[in-house]
Amino acid sequence: MKKILIIILILVITVIFLSYCRPKDVVHPIIPTIAITKAIDVNWTISSTDAISYFQLEKLDTTTKAYNPIARIDLNSSLSYSYVDRSLYDKLNTYRLKMVLKDSSSFYSTIVK
Repeated sequence: MKKILIIILILVITVIFLSYCRPKDVVHPIIPTIAITKAIDVNWTISSTDAISYFQLEKLDTTTKAYNPIARIDLNSSLSYSYVDRSLYDKLNTYRLKMVLKDSSSFYSTIVK
């Protein structure tokens, strides 16, 4: 019972103190938050953009065993590209990159797990 009274007394004193303080005098602690995200950052580099029209990142569907497009990445002024995949499978995530050339032909990168 004594502990409960002490806790109530501390709370009352805190409320009284805070009610008389101006807002700028009250220090609000910063509570860190941790965001746990599951994502894979797929990165690739090319040596030239001369023949390439765009990239298509494909991911292996673990159920159908077929590669499905998950992103189209257009060229920019850089030779380095990346895509963040936030739709992950529980186990293995397998990717390949389709490079579509300006003449509409295409070819694939090696498979990355």
